[in-house]
This record gives sequence, C-alpha cells and structure tokens, in this order.
Amino acid sequence: MSALDSAPSRVGLGALILSIVLAVLSLSATPAGAATPVSTGTAPASCGPGVNQRIDGRCTDTLPQEFSEGGCGFLQRCIYFNRTEQTYLITGSKWIVQAALCAASIGLGCVAAGLVVEIAAQWLLSRGGICPTSKPRLRVQWFPVPQVEGCVA
Repeated sequence: MSALDSAPSRVGLGALILSIVLAVLSLSATPAGAATPVSTGTAPASCGPGVNQRIDGRCTDTLPQEFSEGGCGFLQRCIYFNRTEQTYLITGSKWIVQAALCAASIGLGCVAAGLVVEIAAQWLLSRGGICPTSKPRLRVQWFPVPQVEGCVA
C-alpha cells in the first residue's frame, strides 16, 4: 500500500473528528463569540529583514499575528490550518471527541470509544496531520455553516 492509497482514509478520518468537534462547538457558540478575532498575541519569530513573503502580511510591529482566514465561496468564510496546526487540533480535539462518545455510551462503550479515538489520533499524528503533503492545508468553513471542506494546496 502506498502513501497515496492511505491519503483519502486519513482525510476522511480527520474530517470526521473535526466535524464532531465543530458540531459540539457550534452548539455552545454564540454569534458574538464567533465574531471575536483570534490572535496569538505576538508577532512571528520570522518577522524582520528577509521575512518569508508568505507571512509578510501578518508581520507588523504593532499588530499580533492573525490566523489564516479568508473567503472560500459566495458568502462563505473559511479557516486554513497548516500541518503543524493540524497536529495541535488533533491533540486538543481528541479529548472532546472522547468525552462526547463517552457521554453517549456507558460502561465498556466509553472505554472502547476512548481507545478507538486515541488510536485514530495517534495514527493521524504519526503522519504529520490530517492532510497529505501534496495538499497540506486543511480548509474548514466556519460561516454560514461549520463544516470541514477538505485539503487544499
């Protein structure tokens, strides 16, 4: 089995995990909270002379670095996650998925759900994220309906 054969299943598994997380988060999100901009609070370490042109627009002395967000269709807004951000997302969201599955089941179902989610998360982390290297950015639509759109170049 080549790496290309496992890419669709990896994307599908990652999309399933993120869809569950988005569904759980959309139930608790308020419209005012969804409009709040997200930033890291500091400029990236690579800002300055000879800065990478890809992040040049995010480098300023006064403004924090912003995440990659933009339009992805008519009246649609998407967030783009690189491969490093995908690993952070997998690590954090596996606990949410395990809690949701555990709440839906009792006893051994909770243990089995936790084991399956942990194995799936470790499998995705060992491959460097959800998306393959040919299409490294994960596109997630957040407006008007939260959903995982897939991997893009």
